[in-house]
Amino acid sequence: MSTVVFAGDFHADRVTAGLPRFADVEKAAEQSVKYAVDYKASLYCFMGDLCDPNSQRAHACARMAAEFAGTLRRHHIPNR
Repeated sequence: MSTVVFAGDFHADRVTAGLPRFADVEKAAEQSVKYAVDYKASLYCFMGDLCDPNSQRAHACARMAAEFAGTLRRHHIPNR
């Protein structure tokens, strides 16, 4: 049986009720990657909406995505 992990709509640059969401989103995204690794997923699909490309947090969001892509690569899990 193959396991495919789908994730998306992170909007990691958003602020809710005056509180930045980046740390919470990063933790949740990390959990989805850990799930993919733990269950030896055959594919990890990020469906989009990481952040607004003009956001002040865009670089932090891109770093987060690159780190997770690297983790998936090290574990031989293709990601799209």
